[in-house]
Amino acid sequence: MKTLSLLLILLAPVAASAQTAKAPATLEVTPTMIMAINTSTQEIIAVVIRSPAGGGGWSGVISHDFYFKHGITPTEATAVDAHDDGRTYTSAELLFVQFADGSIWGDFKLAVDLLAQRKPQKAFLERVLLAYQSQGEQAFVDQLQQEKQFLGLTARLLGVQRQEGTQAAVDVVKERLAAADSRRF
Repeated sequence: MKTLSLLLILLAPVAASAQTAKAPATLEVTPTMIMAINTSTQEIIAVVIRSPAGGGGWSGVISHDFYFKHGITPTEATAVDAHDDGRTYTSAELLFVQFADGSIWGDFKLAVDLLAQRKPQKAFLERVLLAYQSQGEQAFVDQLQQEKQFLGLTARLLGVQRQEGTQAAVDVVKERLAAADSRRF
């Protein structure tokens, strides 16, 4: 019994500090945007935010993953959600953060779906790059047009390809793969 009591006494400060740990980012909310400001000493590569109901604003959970691109460096501010579709925000709450070294803050369960998309997205990027390298420009475009899971990413890459050329789109793919290779899943 003494051992259990001593263990509980020793664990109490750890549990309290985990629950009260300072958030690694602050959020600035405007009617059309939620911006995260990194107040930690590490690069942030994923965030999960809740925009709660109330005040006539949009309500929901927002996930943003920087795994395949530049994250939010210390003291940097970055828009993590912005819309011009009539949706308005009145407030936001930070729920989860992942840092570039793989460590986390917040509720990991809220990020499971977000983090699960990394492996298939990396495989997709590798597939389109291989298509370009082995079969050329048309195979690259065909792979992008056939993709059904990562529609936002494919639209972005096809937009770059149309506006700046295939090599520019291939360069974006290479940059995203390089960013992923420098981080932990």
